[in-house]
Amino acid sequence: YDALFVNNAGTTAKADFLPAVVVLLITLVFYGYLVGGRTADFCILVLVYPLFTVLIRRFRDMEQHPWLLSAPLLLVLLYFDVKLGYLDLGETGTPTTLWLALVVTAVFIAWGAAGNGRRSAPVAA
Repeated sequence: YDALFVNNAGTTAKADFLPAVVVLLITLVFYGYLVGGRTADFCILVLVYPLFTVLIRRFRDMEQHPWLLSAPLLLVLLYFDVKLGYLDLGETGTPTTLWLALVVTAVFIAWGAAGNGRRSAPVAA
C-alpha cells in the first residue's frame, strides 16, 4: 500500500488503479455521508493525498504529464478553503466550487480508468 497510496513516484497499471480508486471513493462517501461534520471534512481532506497519488501514478503509466492533475487538485483545495472558512465566495461559492471540483476530478478519474498504459497494447479498430 505504501507504493500505491503514499509514494507518487512510479506507475500504476489500470488493473491496480481501479480497485484503489473504488476503495478511496467508498471511504470518501463513508466520511461524507455517514460521519459528517468537521471530522468528516478533515478525513476527506486527508484522503485527497492518496487519491491524487494514485492518479499521478496512473497518469505516468498512461505517459501523460502529472502536472495535468494540478487543475482538479487546485479546485479540490479551493473547495476546502471555502468549506473550512478560509476563503469566502458568498452563498453560491461553496456549492459551485464543490460541484466544479467533483466534476473535474471525476473526469480525470474516468480518463485514468479508460486510458491505456505502457504495458497495454491499443485495441485495433
